[in-house]
Amino acid sequence: MTTLPDVQVVGAFLFSAPGCEGANYRSWLVVREDGQDVLEQFRGQVLAFNSSDSQSGYNSIMKMTGGPAFFSRTVASGGHRSSVALLRRGEADIAAIDCISWALLLRDFPQELSGLKIIGQTASVPGLPLITSAQTPATTVEALRNGLRKTVADPANSALLSALMITGFTVLPREKWQVIFN
Repeated sequence: MTTLPDVQVVGAFLFSAPGCEGANYRSWLVVREDGQDVLEQFRGQVLAFNSSDSQSGYNSIMKMTGGPAFFSRTVASGGHRSSVALLRRGEADIAAIDCISWALLLRDFPQELSGLKIIGQTASVPGLPLITSAQTPATTVEALRNGLRKTVADPANSALLSALMITGFTVLPREKWQVIFN
């Protein structure tokens, strides 16, 4: 929303992961099982986050805590899976892991979540938008939307979509993402 102001939103996928509602998703506040149970108790501790331009791993928890000064240190891991690894190794105390990444890890690599627990959640906001150039003609944007609708409706794609936890596609106006800034 801030680094690509001159794009058009094509739409967003819908996901079946717990924590997803329609086109919205959230992150889980994840800590080690022996950790505290309330976010406030992590004041002065170490946050692992995927990247500073991430809504799910950084901006959402910054909004909840008032900013990086809440923590003694923040560590950019490069990805949600890497943030989980930092937690397990004791190199960080808390991380915000998007619910889709968490569900995929739980399904495919449950051992990587061993010893961790969820103590809370971030606000529910629209998921990642599918975007195109601001110069893309309206007819092309509509063709992209129709192609995505057909892709998620085609039974031939059901196994792939199920593996990705994608249940549909919807068109949302760009303004729906403004809740991130409120």
